Amino acid sequence: MKIIILITLIISGMMGGYAVHHNSTNLQSHVNATNVTNASNVTKITDKIEIAPNEFSTDAILAKENVKEQSKLKKQFKLKNVNGLDLYDSPKSMIKKLGQPDDIQQDELFAEIDIYYYPSMRVAFSDDMIRYVEYDGDIGELVIDNVPVTATIDAIKSALGEPNYVTDDGIVFQRDEALLKLFINSDTGKLEFISYYHLASV
Repeated sequence: MKIIILITLIISGMMGGYAVHHNSTNLQSHVNATNVTNASNVTKITDKIEIAPNEFSTDAILAKENVKEQSKLKKQFKLKNVNGLDLYDSPKSMIKKLGQPDDIQQDELFAEIDIYYYPSMRVAFSDDMIRYVEYDGDIGELVIDNVPVTATIDAIKSALGEPNYVTDDGIVFQRDEALLKLFINSDTGKLEFISYYHLASV
């Protein structure tokens, strides 16, 4: 009888050990599976995360500074006058400022326009009102709003900012009703001449 009881206890112990081992194995498998699932979910989540642009990066700061600088340039230059003339001068006030012209000629196409010739500059009048002021491309310097500016494409863009309009024959800067156009040769990129005029003349 004692032998039977002993055998029964041994068998029960073996079965219990197997159950514990089996449950432990299942539990470890479940944990491993859970970890894999969680890792997969983390991967999916991180894949969807987009890094927001850094507003404090060097490029972002430079871009903001450039916008501010362009705004300052537009505020600084109003195109109130160029080389001593404003768009509301009459022939009399112009001569008072610049002296007598080298020559006065009637426009070949428009009889009502008289052109006053000065060195590197021509001023067209109609009914004693300026139609346009034209400067040679090699004039060297413009005095815009009493500020000297080298008369090159890059220097004028640096002073006035980006042009308001780009045309087939040049670029245009506008401040209210005043416009300054750089006529640029499309083949050579050379500045041919500069025109200062009122919006009403267009």
